[in-house]
Amino acid sequence: MTQPILAVASTEVAVPVADTPAVVPAEAIDKEPTDLEKWLTAEAAWVNKYDAGWVHQRVEYKGDNLAVRKPTDQGISGFSLATSKFTRPETKNNITGLFIERHLGPDSYDRVMERLMDPDDPGYTTASVADVMGLIVDLYVNEAKAEITA
Repeated sequence: MTQPILAVASTEVAVPVADTPAVVPAEAIDKEPTDLEKWLTAEAAWVNKYDAGWVHQRVEYKGDNLAVRKPTDQGISGFSLATSKFTRPETKNNITGLFIERHLGPDSYDRVMERLMDPDDPGYTTASVADVMGLIVDLYVNEAKAEITA
């Protein structure tokens, strides 16, 4: 089945568009986007700036829409055991870093690290790593609470 083609202005570019009439009025092509359309376009670009197409969860932190993964039962158990008071500080640091790396999308991980190391960014502080980890763990906790009350 052939999809209708929408010709764009006077260029040679053609874009197939499903469910679009074969003839599109010229004013629809040349129309200036409304403020709402501009805002929606900017919002979509912002949401998908880091890890576009991420199929897991997202959380917002200090203006960044971060791609994250909800931890599994074993992930929470391993993290909890590895960060107990009897674990060496070096091991705690390694496990914390591994937990963050495995539960953030690659672009989101880079964004967090970039902002942490930027001396001109007062938004991320020494508490930011714990805050991001807390948001990730909260995904697990909130789901567990919902299952208990259901």
